[in-house]
Amino acid sequence: MIALSFLGIGNYKETTYVLGDKRHRTRFFSAALPHIFPLEKLFVIQTEEARQKYGDALRRECDYEPIVVPSGKNEEELWQLFGIMADAVPSGATLLMDVTHGFRSQPMLGLAAAVYLQAAKNVTIDRIVYGAWESRNETDESPVFDLTPFQKLIEWASAARFFLRAGDAVALAHLLSDTQAQTHLSEADYRARGLNATGKTLQRLTRSLALVQPLHALDAAKRLPRVEDRLETDLDHLPEARPFAALLDEVRARFAQLVEAEGHLFTAAGFRAQAAMIRYYLTTDQLQQALTLSREALVSRLCVQITGSTERDVLLKKEHREKAQNFLHTLVERVTAHEFPEGSPSEKLASVWARLRDLRNHVNHAGMREEQLKLKKLYDNTRKLCDEVSALLTEGPEAFPTFGDSAANSPPAS
Repeated sequence: MIALSFLGIGNYKETTYVLGDKRHRTRFFSAALPHIFPLEKLFVIQTEEARQKYGDALRRECDYEPIVVPSGKNEEELWQLFGIMADAVPSGATLLMDVTHGFRSQPMLGLAAAVYLQAAKNVTIDRIVYGAWESRNETDESPVFDLTPFQKLIEWASAARFFLRAGDAVALAHLLSDTQAQTHLSEADYRARGLNATGKTLQRLTRSLALVQPLHALDAAKRLPRVEDRLETDLDHLPEARPFAALLDEVRARFAQLVEAEGHLFTAAGFRAQAAMIRYYLTTDQLQQALTLSREALVSRLCVQITGSTERDVLLKKEHREKAQNFLHTLVERVTAHEFPEGSPSEKLASVWARLRDLRNHVNHAGMREEQLKLKKLYDNTRKLCDEVSALLTEGPEAFPTFGDSAANSPPAS
């Protein structure tokens, strides 16, 4: 394990640093690190002023490799400091970060560098520690605070951002699972029971949505309330899980219509749930998924109109879905021939279907067409159209043409 420590120019006082059964007396916490932790190498970041004041004294107490950095008097020097710290730690290393004697903004930059190294160089942060001289007791023993759990806040923030912006709960699920696992490995009085189940359910839900599997998504959403009681108990007992508690209201709001959908996907509530899925795709910028679901949901809605049934086994039959698609294609042709009044349900539906068919083909065929759309127009048109489909799915039967069983190829005037 590699340690990254700091040396400033403060008036350091001797004390006995204590962590568990490990202790070492020194005025430099950097010198205590090799006696408390199993280190392979110790880097000590220091300005030229710190090197001149304490460099030799620290060398007499421990073996270390100095990293001389600028003092950070301006933004350029701060970026230099960040780069030097990032370059010092090799890829794949296990890192201990000590922020005790940092000068000015060095500890903050050190933490930022550590987070960056996790992502860019696959570095594992084993510990973040602080030698709390100011918390020493009457026998002059100073505790070593383990600040590592607070580094998890950065991971929670990243996972929350990924979930809210991209609609992916994988990172959240891993954090919830890890947090629960820690309660079963330690000697803590409380053992979590709901964090892992919540994470797995959210992961299944967002993966179902990413793969445009609304049937699976609705099933996963309905599982969320089943683990909520256990989850609430976990959040009450585990401070380290409270970052998720702050996100919980947003999770509930985002999937409320899916959780509350009565029956299955093809009831009125089910179509409202599909409309909510489309809006979710727009919120998370998953536009290809939004187009795919918009098309299939519209076909499903026409299947209900044609068959008069909301039964899943009926509406998933190929013959009924092809009949609905044929109806829509024919409707576009007849509207183009001005057979329907402007503003009628038939005219509105045909307009939506024609644009949806064109945009979906453009996106799903990777733009391999003679007629190219500018990217911004493709993006804006997709968002606008999917929003229209979402609204259409929540309207009543009056928004759709009425017809009998033979009408699939001959839609009547509205």
